[in-house]
Amino acid sequence: MARPRVITADELCLNPRGGRCRRCVEVCPTGAVSLDAEGAPSVDDDACTGCGLCVGACDAFSPVRVTLADLRERLARTARGGEEPVVACEPLVEALDGEPAPNVAVVPCLAALPAELWAQVLAEDLGPCAVCDFERCDACPRAGEAAVALYAEAIEQAQEWTGREVRVRSTVPADTSLVERIMSPGEADRRGYLAGAVRGVADIASGDYRRRRSDALQDFYARRERLRATARVLRPPDVPRPNRFCAGGLERRVMMPRRQMLLAAVEADPEAAPRVALRLSATDPALCDDCLACADACPTGARLPGPDDGSLACDALYCVGCGLCADACPAGAVTLVDATAAALLADADPAGAGTRRTM
Repeated sequence: MARPRVITADELCLNPRGGRCRRCVEVCPTGAVSLDAEGAPSVDDDACTGCGLCVGACDAFSPVRVTLADLRERLARTARGGEEPVVACEPLVEALDGEPAPNVAVVPCLAALPAELWAQVLAEDLGPCAVCDFERCDACPRAGEAAVALYAEAIEQAQEWTGREVRVRSTVPADTSLVERIMSPGEADRRGYLAGAVRGVADIASGDYRRRRSDALQDFYARRERLRATARVLRPPDVPRPNRFCAGGLERRVMMPRRQMLLAAVEADPEAAPRVALRLSATDPALCDDCLACADACPTGARLPGPDDGSLACDALYCVGCGLCADACPAGAVTLVDATAAALLADADPAGAGTRRTM
């Protein structure tokens, strides 16, 4: 049997709670993803190519080797080290004559990265660069011809949200020695040579050069990322909080990974929040009778009994606009409304629809 390349987290899939999403099935180029009788996804490891398109399409999937959160941390480490964080796909890296440069983060396919991740690294001003070889992408046997459209859409969406750009290059940067970097054509003149030498000496003195190039440290990061990725389905996404009005006396809430990344993006750049369109649930207080049917149907805990008196409480941070609450409400008090990510910020208007900790 083939080793798994992608794992699933059933608690992050909306289908077992009444959702009707099939995006993971539709984007899979080999038909490796299927849904069981309850709608939960499973992956045929023998048919899976490890392209990661399902990861880019749905929170319920994650690569075995590295989570999206760890990928973002890797890009941040590279940027903090003074280098440009570059993202490249495995097929392009495998075709490289030699090893990729230390500042290259390798992913199965660029289409495995959702818009929210790109938005986060852009909002945090990490200056990401993507390696895109469209001719190779069109002929890619692993991800299929849809990959270009999927990753282009995600990058364009993130750029619209943040007003920043993902730099693009067509080749993967190859690994070079420190001397080769100092003597590179761009620094051939005397001033450039000296500046490069100073940077190299400073890197060595500070430990940055060793940190970036230490095989042992890179292996440590890789092992830690693999452990986090494979443990992702074993630990709860959010720590339960006491609430005597909830079953078992605990609130159980799940913040979707994409929402976490989007929240990090708008907190890093609040000016981007009004440009991010969302669909959030809203309640008409005149119709609501606090039956809490919507809370029972909510898959993320965005709707739940308030800890003070058990009346309905809502938190836009957790609302993914799935509409299951509206379907469940017998009084028709719940609707989905257009909003923006400004509703997720701490100073959101308490009178707004779907706002944090409000009706």
